[in-house]
Amino acid sequence: MYPSFLLSGRFLVELYLAYTLAFYSRAGLIKVNQAAAVRREILGEKDPLFEYRGLIHLHSQYSADANGSYDELSRAARRHRLDFLVATDHNNADAIADGQQGWRNGSLVLTGVEIKRPEGYLLLLGIEEYVHNKLECTSDLLKEHAEKGGFGLVVHAGNCRRPWKGELDCRITGLEILDFADQLYDCSAFAKLNAFLFYPANWMLACLRVYHRPAETLARWDREASRRPVVGFYGPNMHQKVKILRWRPKFPPADVVMALASNHILSKESLTGSFPSDRRLVYRAIRNGNLFFALDFLGDSSGFRFSASQGRRNAIMGETLGTDAETVFSVTLPEIQGRLQTEIVVYLNGAVFIRERKRKLTFRAIDEGAYRVEVLTRMPTFLGRGRMAPWIYSNPIYLKAGFPVGIAG
Repeated sequence: MYPSFLLSGRFLVELYLAYTLAFYSRAGLIKVNQAAAVRREILGEKDPLFEYRGLIHLHSQYSADANGSYDELSRAARRHRLDFLVATDHNNADAIADGQQGWRNGSLVLTGVEIKRPEGYLLLLGIEEYVHNKLECTSDLLKEHAEKGGFGLVVHAGNCRRPWKGELDCRITGLEILDFADQLYDCSAFAKLNAFLFYPANWMLACLRVYHRPAETLARWDREASRRPVVGFYGPNMHQKVKILRWRPKFPPADVVMALASNHILSKESLTGSFPSDRRLVYRAIRNGNLFFALDFLGDSSGFRFSASQGRRNAIMGETLGTDAETVFSVTLPEIQGRLQTEIVVYLNGAVFIRERKRKLTFRAIDEGAYRVEVLTRMPTFLGRGRMAPWIYSNPIYLKAGFPVGIAG
């Protein structure tokens, strides 16, 4: 039998309050942000490539289940130093006809569309218009828009409730590898509960609690990329709207979601402020896979580079070189201030090829296939030192037998 005072209502209330105070004190003290800060002043001196941060796959008030005008979203993007946004509302591109695309508040806002297909969910980017026809087969849809300069990206590819079914059509350009909404759906009930409890005290820790390496989606990407170039990217799938009975609060807000992660596109040309040319630049980089994506709230990943060379021939992420000569690959991590424990893992067709705890890695290879990089770092947790998990994901560089000599794809 327990002593009677242990069972008293007052004692239980006091115990609960003490636990809650201790919990939130601990959660509030855990630091997640500013794990790394890029020394931006040296980026331009070393690198001939222009790097721009942005988001693909977010929703606005043009989706019935979302909140936020283009103007509001662009203001939030500017606060988080995002150079571009690609809004993809459900089954419509009405924002194009309404003149919503363009440079807004210092960020380039583009319009695509997210559509539900029998196989799953698909983004169409690079389009000028869209008329929804759910009966049209996916292959014909992709062909029609490809002829007009558009391209398709599969989203929710690894979602436990709505994965992409069947093979990928050869006209599909890429896969959404990391989707933060899907991360929440797919994590354990215990992780969801912890995230809910952490959020008031430390929203970053709450987001980390549901974050996990999307192993099944990565495995599918690796299988597809071993056969042909396939672009991988990050999508926040941001809606700013949840339904609680009849209440529809704006949650989680754009200022939280936009701070989590982003895509970093690379280009030999710079954005100019001209909408037509800047639109082409962003879509070309996405379509070609000249990008990496990262959890930037752990640390600014700007300046990460993965490249390859064969004498005078060079390639960046998304490009292809032949196997007629030995290839020298290079991985360079961002120039950072402060301590950050990192590990570089190189994959060849999905299998670990090299694993090193270095700030810079150079290696040689001749085998045909898709080479990509994950950079791991230690994630803070509520109880201890934390776990090693991916911070940065690169797109592959491809080696292909018979690829034309002197050309980078």
